[in-house]
Amino acid sequence: MVDTISKLGLVAKVGIILQEWVELGQCDGASETVPEGFWRTLVADRGPHGSPAPSRYSRAFLYYLRLSPTGNTNTNRLMAESEIEPSPAVNFVQRVHSVKRNRKLLVSETKKYEGLVPMTAEGEAVAAGYHEEQFELR
Repeated sequence: MVDTISKLGLVAKVGIILQEWVELGQCDGASETVPEGFWRTLVADRGPHGSPAPSRYSRAFLYYLRLSPTGNTNTNRLMAESEIEPSPAVNFVQRVHSVKRNRKLLVSETKKYEGLVPMTAEGEAVAAGYHEEQFELR
């Protein structure tokens, strides 16, 4: 066992990046950056068509946080209002939607790992493995 789950966010809602998740991921809409581990967790470290997640996703996430700095970010509404498609911001949100459905965000006790887990996960162990030189929570 590597670590245990210490914090578990609410179950993801379709089209919403929950404010609770943003707080657990230690994001601040006023900052110039977003914690890399957090935004990569939200997209399972993947981009369009399963390619590695592009670094521009960090800026796309920051863009959405700034549009809704005080609460839950309704990405469905923001995507519908987007004039440029497919923009990196739209690609980011589409990827988040495909990854987070029916998942909870976890933060581990000691090492502060972040990950997405099934709705029923609670008090379980967190183990880490390496696959293709990418870090994954299992």
